[in-house]
Amino acid sequence: MELQCPKCDYVAMGADEAEAQEKLREHAQSAHGMDESGFNKMLSDMKHKISELFGR
Repeated sequence: MELQCPKCDYVAMGADEAEAQEKLREHAQSAHGMDESGFNKMLSDMKHKISELFGR
């Protein structure tokens, strides 16, 4: 699974969604100085946008 950072071109890759999310979390904290709540909001926003694309 791949998840792209919405703030830059970084792509987190993992065997499953949980692993990709963990790598994206580490990237967001180190590269963008994002705390846990900021990361969770970003992830929620990403999921919401994807849901809108597929009309769910």
